[in-house]
Amino acid sequence: MKFPWMPAIAALLCAGSADAAPCSDLADPVYVSSGSVSQPVLRALSPVLAAGTGADHMTLVYVFTQTCDTLLRFTSGAALTGTGVTYAADGTATSCDVPEGTHADLGIGNLFAPSCVSVSPTVDPSVVSDAPYVVSPTVLVVPVASDQVAISAEEAYFVYGFGAAGMVMPWTDEHFIYRRTATAGTQVVIAQNINVPAARFLGVDGVSVQNLLTLVAAAPTPRAAVGFLSAADADAHRSAVRRLAFRAYGQQSFYWPDSTHASFDRRNVRDGHYQVWNYEHVYVPVAAPADGRARRLGDMLTGVRPLPTGDMTSVAIGLGFVPRCAMSVQRTADDDGTSLASYDPPAPCGCSYDASVPMGATTCHACTTVADCGGTGACRRGYCEAR
Repeated sequence: MKFPWMPAIAALLCAGSADAAPCSDLADPVYVSSGSVSQPVLRALSPVLAAGTGADHMTLVYVFTQTCDTLLRFTSGAALTGTGVTYAADGTATSCDVPEGTHADLGIGNLFAPSCVSVSPTVDPSVVSDAPYVVSPTVLVVPVASDQVAISAEEAYFVYGFGAAGMVMPWTDEHFIYRRTATAGTQVVIAQNINVPAARFLGVDGVSVQNLLTLVAAAPTPRAAVGFLSAADADAHRSAVRRLAFRAYGQQSFYWPDSTHASFDRRNVRDGHYQVWNYEHVYVPVAAPADGRARRLGDMLTGVRPLPTGDMTSVAIGLGFVPRCAMSVQRTADDDGTSLASYDPPAPCGCSYDASVPMGATTCHACTTVADCGGTGACRRGYCEAR
């Protein structure tokens, strides 16, 4: 599960765009203000939407913006700035200049909009519709050469809240404690699970996903290094970083997002044992036209509207996310598990999910029609589900 385009995209976003063409020259551009977690989704959907017809034809322009900054732009009416990135059918990334005065058509981030008010008090959640579309766990990581395998919420509280003064061995050197910024969704998620305000994290700002990954993996003192990434990003680099099992406040045991350290089944996320997860959200301005491209794209991401070809559930699974139809818990806020509740998806896909992930397997009965399911339940995505 390597994502070889990540360094190239990081270089594009950092290098500037002196020779880039204006993004406005593209056919039917849709400007998406998003953090890095959903970037692989935009890359995967770009050729699908470029081949669409009518209002489903779009050229996605990805403009990197951290979650709370995206919502702040929608609140203030601030225009996008800098460089956009588009993707060819083979995954090649190309930069373009965002014209002055251009506003985001749609945003993607990994927080419920109200969560950003704590770090950006002027954010107004009411200016956007906020719809979760997939589940994304966040994991604390160490270099693969480290001997550490687990961390508790209490330990992470002292590591990120007090640094060297927290005296949590072996993470006492703040030069090797890596973080993001207060407006990064992954940092807010970690903050809410360890009870340290996102704006008060100690340590070194990793600046970007790729850079933080490099800093952790190449730390000169592996045992002293720790950081955090989305589980999908960590999974793509298991040869470089190790995910730590996590014990939340009030829990007696440590859990990985998956049933084992080596699997990819997100079992402990899906049943509520691993609590450091959040939804990826689609933010559409409430003033967006009802059948405009922004709303159509949002509806495709959330499954309300089908993609021109393929389906969003398969895209999500292939990129390391959990579709909501495979979950048995849900949440209504970004918190330390307080809002977790049971969830009964209307069209479950847990059997298909189990069979589709790397190293996956399912005990569910395969089917082509409901008749193969003994007359009960439903045949969904090739397997007999409860309904």
